[in-house]
Amino acid sequence: SATPRDIIDLLRRTADPVNGNATVTPDQLGAGRINIARAVVEAQRQANAIPSSASSRLIVGTPLAGVGELVTVRAEVRGGGSFPIIGREVVVRSNRASDVVSPATAVTDTQGVATVSIRASAEGIAELTATVDQQSVGTARAVFVRALTAPVGAGSLLRGSAAAVYIIGSDGKRYAFPDAQTYRSWYADANGVQRVPDVVLSAFSLGGLVTIRPGTFLVKIQTDPKTYAVEPNGTLRWVPSEEIARTLYGDTWNRRIVDVPDAFFATYRAGAVVS
Repeated sequence: SATPRDIIDLLRRTADPVNGNATVTPDQLGAGRINIARAVVEAQRQANAIPSSASSRLIVGTPLAGVGELVTVRAEVRGGGSFPIIGREVVVRSNRASDVVSPATAVTDTQGVATVSIRASAEGIAELTATVDQQSVGTARAVFVRALTAPVGAGSLLRGSAAAVYIIGSDGKRYAFPDAQTYRSWYADANGVQRVPDVVLSAFSLGGLVTIRPGTFLVKIQTDPKTYAVEPNGTLRWVPSEEIARTLYGDTWNRRIVDVPDAFFATYRAGAVVS
């Protein structure tokens, strides 16, 4: 079932390196000297290779897409040693009958990658599965929605049917503001919050909680009498005296203390005492 391109790639990969000499430089030698024995062994290994679900994966090009939009899906098929498995038929299916996957069967290229596309006619979540020889080699999900009032991406503020507000991080995950005070430390009002269907929130895995913006409020854990300043990355630094608090935050420092519930304490990390 190998194509001429597959054979050429196989011969290049299994060739013996050849060093140049005074009249022939390495760039004139191509991939090297053909090694037919090694090529046959590699071809047999590819033919008998068993895909590894641990090394293989299914990647959706656009996890959040519009209904009717064509979305690219890549199946990267790897063996137990993470080497690419070439020339294998891959079938990608959706759990929703209304979704159209094309082509029905794709063949992995010289990088062990098979590419298909999916188009949805209905809003919702498509759970995708890639199989080789009826063995699953990867799962993924694509979320399809009707038109949104604004594009959704890193920095977007979203709210679903519940009261919680989320921000989409640069890592593609959604981070929740645990309370109104945390939100107010970052934003003056809620004008930038976009109301979206819950299915849109489902497109982004939960990354954790947002911490108080550094320099805006002091933090006090409900079961801890100490008052802390907040540094980037949620680092808390104990402010040991009123004099230091006044120096940092002014005479109204005690009006800027936010009570953080114990349940959210794990979101923060401990830092050095403010001197």
